[in-house]
Amino acid sequence: MLGTLLQGGVLLTDALHMLKQNLPGSLMGKEVATMYQRVLQGKGMAHPTREATLFPDLVVQMMVVGEETARLDDMLLHLATHYEAQVDDAVQALSAVLEPVMIVVLGLVVGFILIAMYLPIFRLVEVMGG
Repeated sequence: MLGTLLQGGVLLTDALHMLKQNLPGSLMGKEVATMYQRVLQGKGMAHPTREATLFPDLVVQMMVVGEETARLDDMLLHLATHYEAQVDDAVQALSAVLEPVMIVVLGLVVGFILIAMYLPIFRLVEVMGG
């Protein structure tokens, strides 16, 4: 969200304020509030991001590069694309594992239903035939 706001021409302080308001009470919201206060004090974005334990090293490094090159919006959008691709890969891997499991579970459910339907018929045949 921050990268999109910055690319849209919103000032960094205003973008952080908006982001802080959209994440109330969350751990990320607290970190953004800290960043907002540090930026208001004249410090950059990278230093408070480095202090926060919430952000991976890649995020901190990309923010440093973004600040140094005055392309913070591009770096943040690049990070978003990178992490979105990682999430997509993880979802695909999870669905590849879950698909066979769901097929087996569905087979067991159908088998149980078939046994529940035919067992009384077999018992009836035994009683009638015996």
